[in-house]
Amino acid sequence: MPTFARLPAGPLQRELRLRRGDLGMTWAELAMWLDISERTLSRLLHARDLAEPVADRMACRLGLHPVLLWPRLWLRDGAGWDRTAS
Repeated sequence: MPTFARLPAGPLQRELRLRRGDLGMTWAELAMWLDISERTLSRLLHARDLAEPVADRMACRLGLHPVLLWPRLWLRDGAGWDRTAS
């Protein structure tokens, strides 16, 4: 099973809160807009860190590249999914 680096959840959480305010949505509406369940959104908002695939997917759903949320960590040497792990 592949292993993934973990990224701090704070940058994504800040962006989720900003997006909710900018769009004037409830949390339930934001979850629908992101095409995720309210439970998943709640978990994201309370997480300490995220696996890289989750970070990538959520950044993309917000219309952002992950490097915009995690500039130093995303571009670090060896960043990205470990496609060689078996």
